[in-house]
Amino acid sequence: MALTVALSIATKRMAKRNVIVRKLTSVESLGSCTVIASDKTGTLTVNEQTAKIIALPDGKLYRISGEGYNGKGKVTDSKKPEEEITWSYSEELQKLTRISVFANEASLARENDEWIFHGDAMDVALLGMSYKLEVNPQEWLDEKTTVGKNPYESERKYSASFCRLNDGVFISVKGAVETILGFCDTMSVNGSPEKISREQILKDAGKMAQEGYRVLALAHGRYPDYEKKEIYENDDIPPLTFYGLVGFIDPLRPEAKKSVEQCRDAGIKVMMITGDHPKTAGTIARELSISDDSTTVVTGQMLAKSGAADSPAFEKLVASTTVFARVSPTQKLEIIEVLIREGEFVAVTGDGVNDAPALKRANIDVAMGSGTDVAKEVGSLIVADDNFSSIVSGVEEGRFAYDNVRKVIYLLIQVSLLITN
Repeated sequence: MALTVALSIATKRMAKRNVIVRKLTSVESLGSCTVIASDKTGTLTVNEQTAKIIALPDGKLYRISGEGYNGKGKVTDSKKPEEEITWSYSEELQKLTRISVFANEASLARENDEWIFHGDAMDVALLGMSYKLEVNPQEWLDEKTTVGKNPYESERKYSASFCRLNDGVFISVKGAVETILGFCDTMSVNGSPEKISREQILKDAGKMAQEGYRVLALAHGRYPDYEKKEIYENDDIPPLTFYGLVGFIDPLRPEAKKSVEQCRDAGIKVMMITGDHPKTAGTIARELSISDDSTTVVTGQMLAKSGAADSPAFEKLVASTTVFARVSPTQKLEIIEVLIREGEFVAVTGDGVNDAPALKRANIDVAMGSGTDVAKEVGSLIVADDNFSSIVSGVEEGRFAYDNVRKVIYLLIQVSLLITN
């Protein structure tokens, strides 16, 4: 009874600090963790993606002003900042804007002087970019007929929309640069298709990622022999034309770096596990002091090449870093399993359906308040404000609870000895 009271008091204190406890035993456990494996987007960052830069295949760059989920701002030529650009400025910008609108599962509209949005952060940011290019996305959507879609999934790393326009079916695709380039055999330069320069595009994307941008590639093409299916596999995608890159900035939470430092002072290792580009992940991790210049960002591809999850090479690779990028949900689970086998007491954060296996395997499973019902159902703790600093506050309260539980146990032992004597 006394232990239950001590843990219940800790639960109430944690709730005041935005950590909701679903399982009473997790209160004490959180205070015992030695590793926190955190996602990047929304936990270490504010999850307000904003499209900030457009890079076309011919090397032209366009800057995008404004912040947050709205259409306030403008697009300008990087070499002529006084010149405002609209979607009709070039063939490439026209297509890139259409892809942004069509390969999109979100909504963004202005109602009574307020911007109302719903859906994935990246999709909302792309709609915000289209407004800044002087396009009303809904008007464009009303003009076409959607005949098929591939929603974004972390394993697939892209989303696609199949639309019937005039006399044919066209496909618009956006996603991870490496994945999209695999579908493309040409790129558009000054309105004409040319043989794609993959090395240069990857170099441009790498440079953007190194500057902290999250980068998406966009491509488009005609589907000559379209056949409606429930799910379209990679082999179903026809050869596409590459139209450009869009770079997004998601500002870091101002308190995140201090929270990471508090963890380090408390003997807790913070690790970042994300699906983002390795250079983006590395830049963010260094800014937060999760890693330094000597830390290698381990990618999902590197993990796959190292062998089975229980092999010495795989375990050595996991132990060599604190930053993982372009990892699949299965690989995230395998990383957690290696850490637990090495004797770590691991807390894992997650918000999606794909995070559920890793959350379930962790010693402490921390779901985000804005996450899916599946993630919250698995989670022992829910962070109401999605903030990494709230997790650190939860650890602090967990250690207080652990200390109080020890005191209660000592008291009960002393009382029992006195009664016995």
